[in-house]
Amino acid sequence: MAFLTSFFSNAQNTIIVVLSTLLLGMGVAGFIYYKITDHNLAVLNQNQTKLQTGFDLQTKTITALQQQAAQQASMLTDLQNQQQLAEAEVKTTTTKINKLPINSVSKTDNKAASDLANAASISAFNDLRTVSAKQ
Repeated sequence: MAFLTSFFSNAQNTIIVVLSTLLLGMGVAGFIYYKITDHNLAVLNQNQTKLQTGFDLQTKTITALQQQAAQQASMLTDLQNQQQLAEAEVKTTTTKINKLPINSVSKTDNKAASDLANAASISAFNDLRTVSAKQ
């Protein structure tokens, strides 16, 4: 203890101890700051990687959805065109059937009416086959 008292009694030694302590404290504080900053940068890099991965995945998903929407729009257009053709064929077939004299024939000759109905069914079936083949 006497050594410390005599050591600190000298003002120059006191200044050296205080400055050494300050320098050591600043060095420790700098090292801690460096470690904290290094850790924070590592966390930020991990987060950036996660965000970039998420962004890339969303971009691919959006692109895939846009392609699917374009394909579905094309398919819808095709279906609408096919529906118009089918409706036209239905009108044509209905007109053909309505022109057949089934009522007048059925009152006088059941065999002729049956043959006429069979012929109309066969004609309608052939028209449906034609429409189906176009699709």
